This record gives sequence, C-alpha cells and structure tokens, in this order.
Amino acid sequence: MRRLALAAVGLALAIAGPAQAQSTVGTPVVGGGSFNNAPILGPGTFRDTILPAEYLYYGFKLEAGQQLHIKAQTDIDHAAINAMGVLYVSLNIHTPTRVSDPNAHQPGDNTSVLQTGGDNGQLAISSEVVRPDQDNAARGTWPGAGVYYLAVHTTYTGDRFPPPRSEIPFTFTATIDGQAEPSTTDTPTPTATPSATATPVARESAADADGPPPSVAAVFGVGGILIGVVAGIARRRRRR
Repeated sequence: MRRLALAAVGLALAIAGPAQAQSTVGTPVVGGGSFNNAPILGPGTFRDTILPAEYLYYGFKLEAGQQLHIKAQTDIDHAAINAMGVLYVSLNIHTPTRVSDPNAHQPGDNTSVLQTGGDNGQLAISSEVVRPDQDNAARGTWPGAGVYYLAVHTTYTGDRFPPPRSEIPFTFTATIDGQAEPSTTDTPTPTATPSATATPVARESAADADGPPPSVAAVFGVGGILIGVVAGIARRRRRR
C-alpha cells in the first residue's frame, strides 16, 4: 500500500510539476472570469495561467481603422495538458457588444483551436478591421470602435469532477495594426431656438369702431352723472 501511495504521489507531481513551470517571457497578467472584470491591455506580450474547463477574458480598446492580432502558445508539453483531461485550448474574439465575432478568422491565421496532441504549436486569431459605423442595431455583432475581448478557453474531457486545478501556463502576444480614425456620429437633432413671444393686440369690434374713443365716452359719462345730480337738487328745492 505504501508503495502504491508513493507511486500515486509521484504521478501527481509528474503531472502538476510541468504545469507549475511557467515561462518568464512576457508581462504577467490575470485574466478576468467575465467581460466585466477583464483587464484592459495594449500591444505587448503577456503571460498567464488557465485551469481545465476555465474561461479567461482580456480587453483591448480599438478605434476605427484598427485591427487586433493575437498569437498564443502553451508553455508546457502537450502531453502534460492531455494528462489533465484537457483536449484543446481555444481562442475567440468578441466585439464591443460582447458577441462572438464570426469574422474573426482572417487570411493567414492558424486555426483558433490548438489540438494539444497535434502539430499546431501556436494559436493565431485576428479581429475584423474596426469600422467607423455607429451601433444602431438592437442585437448581434458590431465591429465598431470600443473594447474587443480575447477569450481563452480550455475544453475539459476528463473523468474527474470537478476538474483538477492544475495550472496551464500560456503566453500571448497582441498587436494592433492600422491608423486610428474618427468614428462617424449620428446627425444631431437640431435644438429648437425659442422665438420671442408676440404681445397680443386687442382688436376693436365693429361696434367699437363706430363709436367714440374710450376717453371721450368716459368724459360724456361723467358729465351725464353731474347733470343728473344737478337736476335732482333742483327738483328737491322745488318741492320745498
């Protein structure tokens, strides 16, 4: 039993040992487990580790006229990766709408799937050339300016659940080609300019137009009242 236990420990170390031997090439980064916490990177060479059945995300800000190119490779022997139950490592690119870009494979790219037992020692994938269009669609891909995401995934086909937490070190190089161009903008809706409020002008009716002006009518009205008062006083004196 003791010999079997020692043999099992030795096998585990043989599998896990190479996975811990990370490359010293590239800037160390920690990929995000989702789009929301993906680190925003620029051009350069980076290194990270990934677990079996894990997804990691990295963001790259692109302007109109630019294109993202990614080359990646694992830093340990493929047989060690297979021993973890991992069939292959894959790359994918998502547009700013966080939708997988169906046109991410450009001429000259290798397959985006690294068969760990095959001859493809390096992965390569590119984004589309970013267009200056505005995003006017409700859904789907949108190759306009914004943050593009590199997704790295390991497909696990082993019989251990949960999968072994053996780190697979990998290195990837990002280059951004093309001259940044301004994006087109929608034609702004013109702002209405407030106009001066017209002062309402009172219009005379036909009857008013035929009669005397208001000031004259007021004078006659007062005069009529005075005449009535004088006439009343005269009547009272007569009655006495």
